[in-house]
Amino acid sequence: MPEGTTSLTQKLNHHFVPQYHLRLFAGGKRYIHLASRDGSRFVSFASVRGQCARRKFYGNQRVEDWLGRLESRHAAVYRAVVDIAWGVRTSALSEEEHRSLREAILIQRSRTPRKARVVASSIDQMTLYAYCEYLKALPATRERQATITAIERGDVSVKDTQFISLMLSIQTASRAAAAIADLSLLVLRDHTTIPFVMGDTPCVFSNHYMRAIRDSGVLGFVTPGLMAVLPINSRTQVLLYDGAVYTPDYSTAGCIDIFRVADVSLLNALQILSAEENVYFSDLGAQTYLREMFSAHRRSLQDQGGGFAVHKPGGVLIDGVPSRGEVLHVFEPQLPITLDLSFISTASLPPSGTANRARNPELARWVEQALATASGHSPIEMDDFAKWMESRMNVSDGS
Repeated sequence: MPEGTTSLTQKLNHHFVPQYHLRLFAGGKRYIHLASRDGSRFVSFASVRGQCARRKFYGNQRVEDWLGRLESRHAAVYRAVVDIAWGVRTSALSEEEHRSLREAILIQRSRTPRKARVVASSIDQMTLYAYCEYLKALPATRERQATITAIERGDVSVKDTQFISLMLSIQTASRAAAAIADLSLLVLRDHTTIPFVMGDTPCVFSNHYMRAIRDSGVLGFVTPGLMAVLPINSRTQVLLYDGAVYTPDYSTAGCIDIFRVADVSLLNALQILSAEENVYFSDLGAQTYLREMFSAHRRSLQDQGGGFAVHKPGGVLIDGVPSRGEVLHVFEPQLPITLDLSFISTASLPPSGTANRARNPELARWVEQALATASGHSPIEMDDFAKWMESRMNVSDGS
C-alpha cells in the first residue's frame, strides 16, 4: 500500500458516530458486531474504523476537523459517566461536564444521515408548498399549471437539501446546549441478561408526555415532555428528561438500576427504529435476542420522513397569542413507540395542552436570541425565492 493511503482514506471517510464512541460501546475493542436495521444481515467482528462513515459526508475536511476538536471533551465526559455509574469515580459530574454532555448529545443527534434526510424532507415539503402557492397566485399559463400539477402529484424534488439540512442541523446543535440545560439527568445501569444495543443514529429524542399529538412537532429543544437517550456502552445509557412531567420512582446518586428486560428492550427498540442502516452490539451472544427484536418490530420499520403541516389562522399559538395568518410548520415526527419506562411516571397532558408552548419560556427566549432566529417577515422576496426554487427543482416523469 503506498505511503499515505490510510491517511487519505481517513480524510475522505467522515464518521457520523465517532470511532471513540463505537470503541467505548464495544468495551475498548477495535471491532464490533452489527446487524442491518431489518435484521436480514449480521456481521461479526467488523472493524470499528469502517463503521458509521460516508465518503466526504461533511463536504470538506474543515467540518470533520471541527467535530474532531469537540470529540476529545465528549469522549472524556462519556468515560466519566461510565466511571460514575459503576463506582470507579465517586464525585458527580461538574457543571462543565454537564454542559459537555449536553453538547455531545445535541451534536450526535445533528450529525447523522438520518437527521439530514428527515430535516431535508420537511424543508422540501415546505418550500414546494410555498412555491406552488406562489405559482397559483400568478396568471395561469400552461407551463405554470404543469409545474403545479407535478408538485401536487409528488413528482418534484429539491436538489442538495440533505447536505444543506445537515450543515444547518450541526450549526444549530453546536449553539443550543443551553436549550436542554433544564432537563434532568439519569444514568441507566443495565443489570439484566440483555445488553443495550446502539444504532447508527444513537441519540434519540422521544416525548411520552405528548405521545397523542401527531400533527405537530413535540421533539423540539424546549418542548414540554422532551426526553433524550444515548447509549454510552452496552450496560450504561444516559437519559435526559423533563422533570416537570416525569417522575422517577427511585434513583441512587442520579443513577437508575434496570432489572426488567422489558425496559431494556424498549430502549433497544428505539435504537432499532431510529437507525438508518445498522444496529451495533458488543456481545455475540445477543444475536438470538436481536433476531427476536427485529422480528417483533419489523412492521414498524419505515424510512420516516419529516413532518409538514399547514395550520389555518388561529390554529397555533405564537408568543401565547393565536396566529393571525396561515402557519407553515416543519417538524420531526416521533417514532412509532415512546419511552413508557416502568420506573418513570408520566403526568397527564391537560386537554388544553399544546405542543408549541415552551417548556421554559424564559429559557426559550434566551435560546431564540442565541440562535439568532429571525422574526417578522422574511427579507427574501418571493421572486428571488422562485428563482432559487427553479434552479433547484428536479421533476420526474411521473412513471
